[in-house]
Parts: sequence; C-alpha cells; structure tokens
Amino acid sequence: MAVRWKKRRNGDICHAERNYRVENIKIILIFFVIFGHLLESIGEGDNLYKVIYSFHMPVFIFINGWCVTKRSELKRTILRLAYSYVLLQLLYTFFNVHIINSGSVELSIQFTTPYWLLWYLMTLLIYYLFVPVISTNNFIFAVSIVAGSILLAVMAGFDTSVGYYMSLSRTIVFFPYFVCGYYVRNQTMKYSEVVCNFFEKRIVKAAGVFLLFGVSVLVYKEEIITTGALYGSYSYESGEFSFMVRLGLMCIAFIWIFLFFLLIPDRKIFERADTFPIYALHGFIVLYLRKYSPFIYSFSVNLLIAALISVVSIVLLGNKYMSCMTRFVLRGEWIETGRNGSIHR
Repeated sequence: MAVRWKKRRNGDICHAERNYRVENIKIILIFFVIFGHLLESIGEGDNLYKVIYSFHMPVFIFINGWCVTKRSELKRTILRLAYSYVLLQLLYTFFNVHIINSGSVELSIQFTTPYWLLWYLMTLLIYYLFVPVISTNNFIFAVSIVAGSILLAVMAGFDTSVGYYMSLSRTIVFFPYFVCGYYVRNQTMKYSEVVCNFFEKRIVKAAGVFLLFGVSVLVYKEEIITTGALYGSYSYESGEFSFMVRLGLMCIAFIWIFLFFLLIPDRKIFERADTFPIYALHGFIVLYLRKYSPFIYSFSVNLLIAALISVVSIVLLGNKYMSCMTRFVLRGEWIETGRNGSIHR
C-alpha cells in the first residue's frame, strides 16, 4: 500500500495531505446517504434500508473524528459550521413551506430543532466544541472517554425527554464513533507500518469479506432491529427496542468501520468529490422527488432508478465547479479568525 506521509518541522509523522482511502470511503458513504433517503420514497426494501443505516452514519462520524482539524483551526471550523447550519435551516424551511407544501403550512423559523438531515451539522458543531475536552496524549484518559461515551449513549435511551431538540439524542448516541475516530488517528500514527502491513494481508482481507457478509445478513434478517433503533433519535420506549439492541448495533457499527478501512484500498478509485455540497443540497432533490415520485415501477427498477439518481447527484453536486461555487455561500469560507480570536472578513 502506498502510504503518503510527511514530516512536520518538529519531526512528528502526520497523515498525508491526501488520503485516498478516506476519500473513497466518503464517496461510497455519501452514495448510500442519498440512496437510503430515496429508499424511503420507494416504500419497499426495509431490510436493505436497515443494512444501510447500520453503517453509513457511524462510519461517516468516525471519519469526522479522524479528520478533525488542528486545534488552532477549531474556532474557524465551529463558526463555519454554525453559519452553514443557520443558512441551510432557513433554506430548507422556506423550501418545505413554499415548494413542497405550496404555502399551505405556516412558516415557522427556529434553530433549536434541526430540519431533517441538518441534525448532522448540529451534531458536528457540538462535537467540535468538545474536541479541547477530549484531546489528550494520556491513553488511560482516552480509554475513559471512550468508555464514558458508550455508557452515556446507552443511558440516553432510558430518558424519553432526550430527542430531536438540539439533536441531543443522536449527538449522544453517535459520540463514541467520533471520539474513537479522533483517538485512532492520533494513536495509530505511531504504529503506521504495523497497521498498514496488517491491512495488506490477503488472509485478513478475505476474512473481512466473510465478516462483511455475516454482518449484512445479521442486520438484514434480524427482526428485533427496528429502523427506530438505527436512527439514534428515539428512546427505548418510543422506539420499541432495548438497550441490548443499542449495544449490539454499536458493536455492528464498529465492525463496519473496521471493514471499510480494511477493504477499501488506499488508491484513487473515484474522481475526487466534495461531499459537503452533496450532503447539503441533495435533500432538496430528495424532497422534490418525494412530492413527484418517479418510483412507479417494480421494486428492482425503482432501485436502479434510485441508484442512478444517487450517482447523478454526486456528479452534479460534488464536482470541483460546484465546490468552488458553494464554498463561499454554503461553507462561509469568508469567515476568518485573527490571532486574538476576533472575527474578520
């Protein structure tokens, strides 16, 4: 495996400026994000839907922890996330009222309960605020944070008041993946050759394929795993599942994370795609298609249509031209912070 490392001035090894494995995984995941949302419009394929939801957000959030910016960049990142969230919350609210519902519902603007897919931005915003708290070189402290985050994710399900408000339930439930991604990147750099050699062994990859098949069949066939359990936004009472199901799903999600990093190669597979505008804008396409559904054929044909729409959405929204156009408007890249922490334009 071609691993691209560079040396910092202080001699520490850090990750490459471009990591093909992570890029490949992100493109695969954003495809399944769109495809999963379109499955809701098809109205069939519940088991396939469950398989997708068992991995796409846990792996994405693990990568967010893996790719967290340097602490010196945190303030700007947080401000940009907050800007993106406020702007997209307004855009989706107006779109829902005036386009999807043709003005038949009352316009209500609020920012405490994210609109549909915008929970992800709210959750990331909170995670970045916690980076200085979880940042450590102490192994025992890191293990304690991971264990505490898992315990908190399990305990949150007992509280029926923790739900969509401020995306609290999902933020708590998915937090273990973020902290693990953050710690794994910072700790495995010291053992990079061992990790790379392990991932390259053919017997390990073959075992990974069998494990992938087993996990997929388990989620696909297991009736006790409900969609409510996969969302991370329901309590055990409202979602009608137990804390053991949540623990089991967390184990399955960590297996998925391992499999993605094991089986996806560290070489260029896809053309580079900016996943942020894809994530931010594909919701408008999905909502519009829900109103004027093209899924009027057999299930297999509808799946093919959904897959084609997902690919086209990635091509249209993730190319370098769209990335350049949306960088200023959607990401707020005009926001800068000076050395004293002041904001300027």
